[in-house]
Amino acid sequence: AQTNGGGIGTYPSTDGGGNFDAPVSAGTWNIRLECNAAAQRGYVNVGNYDYTVVDGVDQNGLVLVFPQVTAHINGTLTDTFGNPLANVGVNAGSGDYDSGCITTDSGGNFQVGVVDGTWILNINDWDLDNLGYAPVGSVWIVISGSDQTTNLVAQPLAPIIGQPRLVAGQFRFNLYGFDARRYRIESSTNMLFWTNLGTNQTSGGTLLFTDPGTSSFTRRFYRAVVVQ
Repeated sequence: AQTNGGGIGTYPSTDGGGNFDAPVSAGTWNIRLECNAAAQRGYVNVGNYDYTVVDGVDQNGLVLVFPQVTAHINGTLTDTFGNPLANVGVNAGSGDYDSGCITTDSGGNFQVGVVDGTWILNINDWDLDNLGYAPVGSVWIVISGSDQTTNLVAQPLAPIIGQPRLVAGQFRFNLYGFDARRYRIESSTNMLFWTNLGTNQTSGGTLLFTDPGTSSFTRRFYRAVVVQ
């Protein structure tokens, strides 16, 4: 049980008959299952069990019902290189139902237990930001008796230039950034003074750039700047 403000919590365990006793003080409290235990045992959390408590007055005989999982939302979270993003929080909600406490594994995979209904799948923006990626938008998923698969791709906050390679005497590289954004490609021989080589737009978050002036220099550095 936890106050609606989230500042105070108490964590009783149910006995063999599903009974519990939670010590609380005056305030509005929300009671729900501990999310990891709920997921492990195949239950979907219910978030609308709110109770107003007055000091000195017990509330007895509460009956809380939590549905069992009937389907799953499966998916993988990767970056634009196809690399899996691990330990990123995943949440899905549908009305009063809430998954909670789901994170991607080492392969970027996640599985959310759900029941029939329309669910909104969200990836934790804070976790993505800490890894250097932009937020991934919410995804609406309709569950009707069967599992659904939703794979998501996170785009880097800053453009990333792949390893340049020499092709037909010219340096060529892939740029990875936001989808449908324009990037100015610049080059330098000393990383102090930069020359504009042109502006290109990504498609699907990537673009391929070829430098026709490669043969004129003994060394060459590249960077990308977002134009819009």
